[in-house]
Amino acid sequence: MKQKNIFLYLGALSLFLLLGVSSCQKQEDNTLEVIKLEATTDLPEKQLSSKVEAVALECNDGEYLSDIDKLIPVGDYMAVSDRNNVIYVFTKDGKMISNSKNKIGHGPNEYSIVTAFTFNPYSKSVEILTPRDMLVYDVHFNLKNKVNLPTKMDPKGKDLLFFGGIYDLSEKKHVLIPSAVSKICTQVMLFDSSVAKIVKNSSFEEDAFKESNMQSQLFFSEGNKGLTFVPPFKTDYVYSFDKDNFSFVKKYQFERGAGALKKEDYKQFENDERKLLSFCLNTDKEIPVSSFDTSGNVVVVMKKGRKLSDWFTLFYDKSSKQVARVNQFTDKKMSFPLVKYADANCLYASVDGKVLDGILEHLNKQGIKVEANKQEKGSIYVLKYYLK
Repeated sequence: MKQKNIFLYLGALSLFLLLGVSSCQKQEDNTLEVIKLEATTDLPEKQLSSKVEAVALECNDGEYLSDIDKLIPVGDYMAVSDRNNVIYVFTKDGKMISNSKNKIGHGPNEYSIVTAFTFNPYSKSVEILTPRDMLVYDVHFNLKNKVNLPTKMDPKGKDLLFFGGIYDLSEKKHVLIPSAVSKICTQVMLFDSSVAKIVKNSSFEEDAFKESNMQSQLFFSEGNKGLTFVPPFKTDYVYSFDKDNFSFVKKYQFERGAGALKKEDYKQFENDERKLLSFCLNTDKEIPVSSFDTSGNVVVVMKKGRKLSDWFTLFYDKSSKQVARVNQFTDKKMSFPLVKYADANCLYASVDGKVLDGILEHLNKQGIKVEANKQEKGSIYVLKYYLK
């Protein structure tokens, strides 16, 4: 992934958050499991992963996939989106099935703006949220259904409701997450697409920091226990979500280290959002930008400055309660890519073919088994890290 694209993405997303996020009152809970976002030891990847698969995403002749914005591996499929709002569906082996390029427009079966998308594992459908509708396509992007969303558009901007996230509980039941610009941004809603209605909602306590955020995967399976929920705006809390009762309970609390950005740092920019945005993008203070929950670890990607080479990923071992770090770069080369998705036992990332060789070389030096279907020309690769 090219660094400049990361910064463009961060800048746009940060501005989006700065315009929409407001802080709520923080309630302390001394019973929470506290994770200190600070590590004194490095974690060799050979202690983290037993095997890494590199799958090339093979586009059809004349097709080109730019940097991946969001990645969703589901069963036999992988759905990805790029920064141009094009959504692709691949087999799990990287063979392209179809993409949505011909669906971008203003026609009745088309879209021009994507606020969120997902791949429904129950219906094997691509679900795209726009400011007004949920469009449901099959894997070949034939429209199956179009459902009106209960959005609100206030000309004064005081009572907005747009949806920036979706998680499927069944073929017709979906959890909708309001975007940061929405008035009720600390709620989630149970949406029944068969009747186009919100049938239930639930709030979570949220103490938002106005900062860069790259959280695209919001829910993580806890098996039969339910789901882990990471809010789409940066907070110091991770939640357990009860699907049956549609309710939240705080699960983890992040404690920022001495070198981290804290709420006090924002006070000097309270009335100048542009300066605040610039400060967040350029500061060398550490900022957690995305978090992932696996069966054995809580994984937190940490931003530090503008250079990706200074970023790192923290791993909190749930058994030992220890935190260790993996640097994104080793000897001035990318060695560990940014995590974009996680399930119970694996982490997923995407890289440009230009940097793949350096990562594979690093993994081989670590003694990690690597399986790669390399392509001659510049493909995008999905890396799947099997966790020990």
